[in-house]
Amino acid sequence: MRNNIFVITACLVLVSACGTSNGSTGASGQVVRQKALESSKVSDKFFDQFKYEVQGSCNDPGHLLFREAYSWSMAILDTKKDDQPVTAELSVQLMDDQSYFASYIEVATIKGIPNSGNWEGYEIFKKRVSGTYKIEGDTIYLSDLGYGRATTNLFRESEKPAQAIEFHITKALNDPSITSKILILGGSSTNVPANEVSINQFCGIKE
Repeated sequence: MRNNIFVITACLVLVSACGTSNGSTGASGQVVRQKALESSKVSDKFFDQFKYEVQGSCNDPGHLLFREAYSWSMAILDTKKDDQPVTAELSVQLMDDQSYFASYIEVATIKGIPNSGNWEGYEIFKKRVSGTYKIEGDTIYLSDLGYGRATTNLFRESEKPAQAIEFHITKALNDPSITSKILILGGSSTNVPANEVSINQFCGIKE
């Protein structure tokens, strides 16, 4: 979902299931329940599963992927455009040196219902944020952006838990209503390297 036109027809790459964080129906038609993990049960390594990782090799740049944390479902903002919902999504790349790169996007609906099959929208705002992060128990803090807590989603059909991050943006990047919303970030893969450099730049290929 890196183009200006957004089309939702299926789950993201490497995401175990789709859904929303408030008990409504997600893109897969499954109803999601979300609950915080008990702090005492959160491993010191919990957030490692969401860290940035290169998957593949520059010997085959066409198949390179990069692990990141990505919003499994979009947050529906209080603002509307042309009487249609505006949504927000977030991707975060957590680096080993405790720095991070994030991309926050607001999307206006063209047709369909956000977080459902065959929804379409177009990007109306984008902001890249970078900084440092720290982990304290079950919470990860991202400077100049917000914080996230360890959580698990239970999918009604399978009751199979999926670990995720319940993320709260505390600094409005455009629409102020985002600070009252929750984004559920799960493990995903993208073909865009850290800090949105090109594949050629990442692999040292002259353009």
